[in-house]
Amino acid sequence: MWEMSEDREVLVGQPKQYPPELVTRLRIPFESGGCVESAYPVQFYDPNSGEPPHNLIGVFMKPRAAKAFRDFVPEMGAVINQVSKSGEFVDIVDLSTVGELANHMTSSTKPFYP
Repeated sequence: MWEMSEDREVLVGQPKQYPPELVTRLRIPFESGGCVESAYPVQFYDPNSGEPPHNLIGVFMKPRAAKAFRDFVPEMGAVINQVSKSGEFVDIVDLSTVGELANHMTSSTKPFYP
């Protein structure tokens, strides 16, 4: 699990190519688990990472959810692995832990869940 450990400038915006299959398939564990309050798709680019721009799914968990974000990552990761094309990179982030990024994502994109 990657964590941003320092202040740095990243680029975040609407996905260049909206991932319809990914967001449709992620709704299944979101609904069955009952833990996710909302989820947002964005394109994320950190020029310092060496990685190309890629999709990032930001998730707000429900307060007092049965599972914590960290415990729910394997379920989300399984869906991402099934749907992603070879070489495609998708990140997942707990929006409750990334204040400024969460504010930007929620103000500039529409949630795909609920």
